[in-house]
Amino acid sequence: MSSSNLQYPTRAVSLTEHPASLPEADIADTVNHAAIAASAVAYLSDLSVNALTDNAIWRDCLALTGTLRTFFSPEVIASVWTDLA
Repeated sequence: MSSSNLQYPTRAVSLTEHPASLPEADIADTVNHAAIAASAVAYLSDLSVNALTDNAIWRDCLALTGTLRTFFSPEVIASVWTDLA
């Protein structure tokens, strides 16, 4: 789907109504956090739908759009990221 055909939600959605959840994980002290961050940044330079989980959520807190917006689904997130980045 072309990014120009996507409709971005504009209605306010309470944080308690978001269809998203954060994963829970125990992270070992030996994890190389810098390497993981570098890998994540590399994905962002050419973000694709395949790099995101089915229940992906992106909360833009003024960073790219100058407003508070939340995007759901890999297709919408990848499209908006490509348009704005």
